[in-house]
Amino acid sequence: VFDEGEGKAVGASYDPALGKLEMNSQVELLWRGKDPKSEPMKIETGQATYLEKDAYVLLGPWSRLTRGSTVVEAGETVVTLNDEGTIDTVEATLAHGTDNQTGRQLQYSAGRLNMKLTPKGEIEKISGEPDARLLSVTDAARTNVSCYRVDLDFDASAPGSPLKQAVTSGNTVLEAVPLPRPGVQTPETKVLRTDR
Repeated sequence: VFDEGEGKAVGASYDPALGKLEMNSQVELLWRGKDPKSEPMKIETGQATYLEKDAYVLLGPWSRLTRGSTVVEAGETVVTLNDEGTIDTVEATLAHGTDNQTGRQLQYSAGRLNMKLTPKGEIEKISGEPDARLLSVTDAARTNVSCYRVDLDFDASAPGSPLKQAVTSGNTVLEAVPLPRPGVQTPETKVLRTDR
């Protein structure tokens, strides 16, 4: 148990001189933000090393992070903490995520994902590169995007941190497929390509 949450593992050791906690297997951590009303971040991983003095946690060889409707699965991951001990950033390799928001379903993946959180624990931004992919599904359309890099900006002040905008760069291909609706003629699929 620690100030910002709690955790458990099968096998653990702590070095007080180094401020180093090793959690050997079947690790589960629950990390809370400063706002007691905010959703906690649940972290599951094979192994974890918490370096208290350096303010980061190393996860591997796999990791799963869940916060509300957002789930990110990845390989090795670094969780960096801010001065107050809450999660500041998450850097994950070979990562893919899902976020089932009201009226929109998101899926995204990239070779590396960087997630930025507010001090209250709300997701503010997710960036991914290289080989970034984004799928957005609404009642009206299914939009597929592939590019070198994608930056997703979320409205951290709104409930559930809904997606505000997505910005892509590098060989972007966007395919918008309208979904059939009763009584309405389905528009054609649109494809946009750009080198930038």
